Amino acid sequence: MAFTLVSSNETGGGSATTTLPSLTAGNLVVVCLNNNTPSPNSAPTDTAGNTYLSVGSVQPTYNASGSAIGIWYTASCIGIGSTNTFTNPNTNPESITAMQWSGALSSSPIDGGSGSGFSATANNSIGGTGTTNNLTAPNLITNFADLVITFSGAATGPQSAGTNIAWIPIQNVNGFSQYFIQSSAGTISPTASDGTASDPYAMVAVAFRAASLSNIYAIPLLGAGPA
Repeated sequence: MAFTLVSSNETGGGSATTTLPSLTAGNLVVVCLNNNTPSPNSAPTDTAGNTYLSVGSVQPTYNASGSAIGIWYTASCIGIGSTNTFTNPNTNPESITAMQWSGALSSSPIDGGSGSGFSATANNSIGGTGTTNNLTAPNLITNFADLVITFSGAATGPQSAGTNIAWIPIQNVNGFSQYFIQSSAGTISPTASDGTASDPYAMVAVAFRAASLSNIYAIPLLGAGPA
């Protein structure tokens, strides 16, 4: 069973909440937090009562108060048939992004083991006028058919996908989320860009494992890849 993005939503502009129309029990739910405060240390909450685990977080090292980025998840969510509200409990939120996926492992879904399926990076100094902050999250360990999600952001200014991987954008409001399905096992280094050189800027990346690899292989003579 391949990964499917069931629903996603993001609220920016300093809001601490966002919503999805419903949650299907057993799905992977990922919540991305962008806070204008030290690194996120409190998990998001939601109406359904799910418990979220931290994938990891990062913050620009030159600015102790700017744009901490973090990803949280629940591997097998509690379902709810009505609107589910997600809340960022941290101070000075910039944005909150929620997404629901089918097709993930229901336990220990992060690839690589011991946190190596997670990577993070942040800018150490601001650029000059007209420059762009280009960030690379190094050495993300992945396997075939992994779902790779990155989340990056700054206090203001546009963010965009990196050029080294064929990313598919998810949301972009005070934080840029994107994904792709990995076509082969290996170590990758995802990139993203921020168009405002003076912003504190950070990026996190994570690889989630698929529940099953059945029905996602192409005919061997034509090569292998996700359907």
